[in-house]
Order: sequence, then structure tokens, then C-alpha cells
Amino acid sequence: MNLNKRNNMKNPNRLDNIYTNILQLHKTTMPDVRIGQLFINFERWCKLVKNIHDIFYIEDEEFLLYFKEYINDVTY
Repeated sequence: MNLNKRNNMKNPNRLDNIYTNILQLHKTTMPDVRIGQLFINFERWCKLVKNIHDIFYIEDEEFLLYFKEYINDVTY
């Protein structure tokens, strides 16, 4: 991990954009889905569609990109 990524990971303000986007997508596309269901289904989609077997290691920005793709894939 390079120094910039390491410093960014220590900055809690990086979370605002990610959580705001996830919240907005959740509220506007799947408001009837519980948050646990949303993330479990996203994790399964990552395994089946993206061949990512552990979302634990996905960087925040990449996680958000995949999450947006997941929402588009399952709602349209």
C-alpha cells in the first residue's frame, strides 16, 4: 500500500462520500430491503458477477463503484 492510500485510510472524512452515496442508492432504489440483506446480496453479486470472493479487501472507492454497478444490475 502506498503512502497516499495509507494516509487516506486514516482520514475519517473519506467515509462521508461513500456512506452518502450508499444511503442515497438504498433509499431511492431498494427502500424495502433491510441493510443486512442489501450487503449480503451485494457480496453474493460480487462473487458471482465480479469473481470477487472477499469484499473485505476492496478499497473504498472501488467498493462504491462495484456497489453502484450492483444496484444498476439488479434494479434495471
